[in-house]
Amino acid sequence: MNLANPAALWLLPLLLLLLLPRGRRPQARQHVATLHLWRAAARDLVAAAPRRLRRDWLAVFMQSAFLLLLIGSLARPTLSTRGSRVTVIVDLSASMGARHGGATRLDTAKDRIAGLVATLPRRTRVRLIGAHAVAELVGEFTASDPALERALRELRVSDAAGAIATVVEDTRALQPAAIYVVSDMPRPATGSASAPGVDWTVVGDAADNVAIATLSLGDPLSIGQVVEVLLSVRNYGSEAVTTTVTIEQKGAVVRREPVTVASRSVAALVTTIENLPGIVTARLDVNDALAADNTRAVVVPGSGPIRVRLIAASYFVERALSVHPGVSVVPAARLDGTAKGPVEEADVVVCDGCATLPPGEASVLIFPPRPSRPAEPVSLTMTGEEHPLRELPSLDGLAAVSVPSEGPFGEGVVVARAGGIPAVVAHTSGVRRVVEVRLDPTVPGFALTPAFPMLVASAVEWLAARDRNATTVVAGVPLRWAMAATSVSSIPSSTPAVVGPDGRPVPATFAAGVLSVVSTRAAGIYRLRTDSSEQAFVVNPATDGESDLLQKTTNDSAAHGAPEADLRERELTPFLLLAALAVLAAESQRRYESVRAARSH
Repeated sequence: MNLANPAALWLLPLLLLLLLPRGRRPQARQHVATLHLWRAAARDLVAAAPRRLRRDWLAVFMQSAFLLLLIGSLARPTLSTRGSRVTVIVDLSASMGARHGGATRLDTAKDRIAGLVATLPRRTRVRLIGAHAVAELVGEFTASDPALERALRELRVSDAAGAIATVVEDTRALQPAAIYVVSDMPRPATGSASAPGVDWTVVGDAADNVAIATLSLGDPLSIGQVVEVLLSVRNYGSEAVTTTVTIEQKGAVVRREPVTVASRSVAALVTTIENLPGIVTARLDVNDALAADNTRAVVVPGSGPIRVRLIAASYFVERALSVHPGVSVVPAARLDGTAKGPVEEADVVVCDGCATLPPGEASVLIFPPRPSRPAEPVSLTMTGEEHPLRELPSLDGLAAVSVPSEGPFGEGVVVARAGGIPAVVAHTSGVRRVVEVRLDPTVPGFALTPAFPMLVASAVEWLAARDRNATTVVAGVPLRWAMAATSVSSIPSSTPAVVGPDGRPVPATFAAGVLSVVSTRAAGIYRLRTDSSEQAFVVNPATDGESDLLQKTTNDSAAHGAPEADLRERELTPFLLLAALAVLAAESQRRYESVRAARSH
């Protein structure tokens, strides 16, 4: 219930005035001829006192009820339906940050929502949802709650793509009385968003826009000390644009390249920079409607060697590793896993003659123990199974000695067979990778062929998993890194594991060897901090479906269809006035009958 005129409640103390005359009744003079009659009159007065008292308090009750109803009608109460619950969905995708006339599309959306809330009954429950790649529940408020106004003011545009139609579909499952959507996307012609009960308001004007659509790096190994930077600039506008692309490496400008892009076209740009680990950023020096897509970044990975630990390796295995320029062999170990020298962390362990996996979490290239009496060589064949190792040089037709294996390595992908028996098998268990080569590396006929060192090199590169964890994702897409438990345990509890572009901690979870970062709504550089190191990954703004501000919308419009019946407040003043008149009529009738009865006596 809500009072439109609560000041009328100050009249309630008037009820006390009805009790004041009842505090002391005036004395009545009684004339009697003798004392005998006086005693009889006194008995009559005592006997009539309870009836008179009931009549007096009944009058007080009736008059108090009349006055209460009258004051209540002056307060103008209204009654809202408790079941009235609406959902307001605000589009927070990247394109809502487009500016026009000094205000963003989100600013316009906030004004529209504020006007909508002002028309709702004060007690209506309003669920506020922000929508970009996912739905974010901002909170649930009453329409008159100042916290709703504050929540609207604090809404911020994300750099992610929009999935507002999906959010509307999920919201309809909650069965609100009405769904109000404010977006720069036109209302879909089909699906839940087009159903009755969904009010869709479109904001924003068409605008020209230019964006860096892609940014990537070439293969640094193919060109030595430099690396190629490949980027594309897309003009979504109606006129040609000439601008400058600025490329920064570790905060310093390394290239400035002019570029001209025709209307609704793409221009590609290729340049080179030093192959230094760190962040490379590309920026357009242009003043267009949407600033978020004028910047993009990429991580240049470290180019250090793959650290390999040998356990009882044979001569040909050691030679195959020594000719790989990207491999560094750390101090070797005995077959029982104990080190011969100082222990160093290794990316890959190569174990020749191991029946079981060595301890630790590093990936393993394993050659099973060889029988005392070697078998006859058999022909090798590639299986063609989907796996990165299938890109290694073909082993078809080569002769090698097959070695039986009973290792408990689980299921794997068979890359090559020896006489129909699995010969090269790749396994993945959590963050640990295993390649099992069930061939005898001491037989010169196979070990001296060029294919053997190339097989070892390809296996070591896949086991090192340098490309397993993506260092660049698009805003709104979760980041998932495979990490060893020891790496996660080294994250200090006193500092956040993942820090966002604004320096604030970002929620992250670790389960089954995978570190997950779901909240990637803001573009920029994120950092994973541990006691011993810091790793960076980049979140870039979404451009597909967001940067084209000509197709996104053409003008402000609204499509109404929300039900109104459940959202109206009922005015109670007429009912209170009718009740007051009924009490007044009842009291008047009671007094009339009381006076009439007194006169008849």
